[in-house]
Amino acid sequence: MSADARRRGADAFTRGGGAYERLRPTYPRAAVAWALATAPPGRVADVGAGTGKLTHVLLDLGRDVVALDPSRDMLARLRASSRGASRTDLDIRVGRGEQTGLDDASVSAVVYGQAWHWVDADAACEESARILVPGGTLALVWNLMDVDDPATAACHRAMHVLSEGREHTDSVADVTAAFGRRESRTFRWSRHLTTRELADTVTTRSYYLAADEPDRARLRAAVAAAVTQHFGPLGEAVIEVPHLTEVHRFTRA
Repeated sequence: MSADARRRGADAFTRGGGAYERLRPTYPRAAVAWALATAPPGRVADVGAGTGKLTHVLLDLGRDVVALDPSRDMLARLRASSRGASRTDLDIRVGRGEQTGLDDASVSAVVYGQAWHWVDADAACEESARILVPGGTLALVWNLMDVDDPATAACHRAMHVLSEGREHTDSVADVTAAFGRRESRTFRWSRHLTTRELADTVTTRSYYLAADEPDRARLRAAVAAAVTQHFGPLGEAVIEVPHLTEVHRFTRA
């Protein structure tokens, strides 16, 4: 994926914070705890924090968090869901992975939830190493639909009929040169949502937000057809959709 394409995809999230907050899942507590298991005590930088899906889990684990995102719309949702700026354990700032604005050696961990593939890996690795304390952790986390399940796989394919570009697993490989050995673990879980919510999830994807209306309509139709075929008519019926959370962690020398 070119730098321009990566930036267009990331910038698509400058709008759509409400749908993202309503339709995207949170992260399993066990997965986030494992991501931080080797990190020293101290503040965590949640880069690409968005509406705070990962931020809230970090806070629940007792960590102080500085949440950074380039989208003011997303961060407004985070502020609303965290009772504004009165929390002493949460600092919310506009920022990017390549330029966080944080001080040298000021955080014990840098975490990216659903966001690493939107940054320039070389620049973000350099920035992460700069702001991490020695022995600090860089953790990359993704929630993924479990495509080992045939019905879920069909819906996943429909959601990506127009998307193209770099796979998140390719972007993980870029980190090894800068940080060395990678530790990885996958957590399996299921999400309960309505058939309508599953179909609407495609409207929170960056490629959908960046597309023109004809392509958006094609995506909505493809996903609606797949959900209807494999899970039932769009509506309020609650279904179980298998998911994975993939975690990769690295340690700063």
